[in-house]
Amino acid sequence: MAANPAGERPYSWRLHSVMANNCRTNSFVFEGHTDLTMIDFQAIGCWSTGFKLTNCANSTLIACRAEWGYGFHSTGSWGNWSVSGLRPGARNSHVAALGKQLIKKGFGRFYEEGPGPHWTAVDRAAVRAFQLAHKELRSDADGYPGPLTWKTLFS
Repeated sequence: MAANPAGERPYSWRLHSVMANNCRTNSFVFEGHTDLTMIDFQAIGCWSTGFKLTNCANSTLIACRAEWGYGFHSTGSWGNWSVSGLRPGARNSHVAALGKQLIKKGFGRFYEEGPGPHWTAVDRAAVRAFQLAHKELRSDADGYPGPLTWKTLFS
């Protein structure tokens, strides 16, 4: 969803429970939106990018998934973006992957037993320690992995 012909965009979008199935192109395309919230979106068999998001500052994706395509592609300025699947109470494979990578990077001292798929205070403490150890992440060391934390951790 881009600007209308006059170049105007809505300030805020709240979208719930949408599925694009076998659309043979990019399923969801948003450009230049502020405060976009997508909840329970599914891009199934889209043959291209499931979610293509550009310059969508302060936006949140919750319980969104892409199958049989190229997943998520985001570029530009994102403001206070966070990986919503990595918050208290979350249980998913991304939490486990995050914990394993934190251990690999030397921040495993917080885990008494190996990381698992359930987000806990231990994960947040390990993420915060990682953020504080990296100059470019210190100003936003809240223990929640945003795009820069994720990129730094997995590079």
